Amino acid sequence: MMKKLLLIAVLMVSTVIFNSGCEKEKVAKSIVEQTESETVSKSIPFPEHIEQVLSDKIHVNAKIEIPEVCKSGKGTKIKLSQNSFWDNSDQIKEILLNGQKMKEEYVNEYDNWKEKVYITNNDTSLFITLDNYITFMTPQAIFINNVLFSDKRFDDYNGDHYQTKINLPFMTQEDAWTKVQSILQKIGVNEIRMENCYVMDHAVMQDEENVLLAKAQENGDKISQIKNQWTEMDDSYYFEISYSWCGYKIVAPFSGEGTDEYSIKAIYNSQGLSLLGINGYYPLEPDKEFELSLPSDVLMKVKQYIENIISEDSYEIQKMTLCQKVKYVDVEKNKGEIIPAWECQVLVIPEEMPENQYLRKIYFNAETLEAIA
Repeated sequence: MMKKLLLIAVLMVSTVIFNSGCEKEKVAKSIVEQTESETVSKSIPFPEHIEQVLSDKIHVNAKIEIPEVCKSGKGTKIKLSQNSFWDNSDQIKEILLNGQKMKEEYVNEYDNWKEKVYITNNDTSLFITLDNYITFMTPQAIFINNVLFSDKRFDDYNGDHYQTKINLPFMTQEDAWTKVQSILQKIGVNEIRMENCYVMDHAVMQDEENVLLAKAQENGDKISQIKNQWTEMDDSYYFEISYSWCGYKIVAPFSGEGTDEYSIKAIYNSQGLSLLGINGYYPLEPDKEFELSLPSDVLMKVKQYIENIISEDSYEIQKMTLCQKVKYVDVEKNKGEIIPAWECQVLVIPEEMPENQYLRKIYFNAETLEAIA
């Protein structure tokens, strides 16, 4: 239950993007694409996959993911654009709340942190923060969120229970995804990719709530928000979505393995959008180019990094992705630290309990190869 409460807490501080960021991204993308066309003849042969033994305990079986434009050997540093999502909160409110009557509307403010709060008469809520997070949530979304545990690292994982079918009676998954994309585009979120879709059938959600109640009773816990009766009106698609900039994966400040790994989450059903949580989507523009480090050099850094860990565990490097890692952002002052980085996904296999293997991500500056905390 504590993990679920933490997940809801994370969603309740999530935020948005808006239309004025789109044009600069389009311009930036055209600049990058122009660079790509000019340098295609100088393309460096980046491997798509690497298999290698670095030591007895460190093996490589890694897929290499890199934006097409970077295959020239040049990377792009990026920075915040002049646009502010906070300033477009009225527009976002209109798009997501669609003219609903307000019960409450106020601003929370703590030191340099601000949050606009909108609560409708039917208790649908919208939170927009100054540092570019959004949560839109209907009362129904809380119940749906309570019966999905999508983090494979924990015993209560049940995501596979919602992936036994593709479509629901009210709408196909493809059509629901098109609806979600359209909403995101209206608020300026364009370069996105669906990573997972959980097909939330009402009968399965009923079963999972019963399991949740049984566990709570066994542990002496109390669950305050229980739906009890689920119907076809509750059938929903739950999308986990990533976003990128000109082909670069964007890694938000508060992201990692598990339920918060994906920057955008959305629930869509027959009533429309039920939840939208956006974590760390920022208006960006190109800054300057740099010489890109090669995967082979990155692997040596990974090897050194792991060998400094006092452990007899085994490691398998499974994926290397060139990304842009957001260290921090101050939208109000239009500044932040965004580092082009190699994201290395590593499977850790504990020596004493190898069945309890788990994924870990390690980041290295794509220019200097310094480890990023």
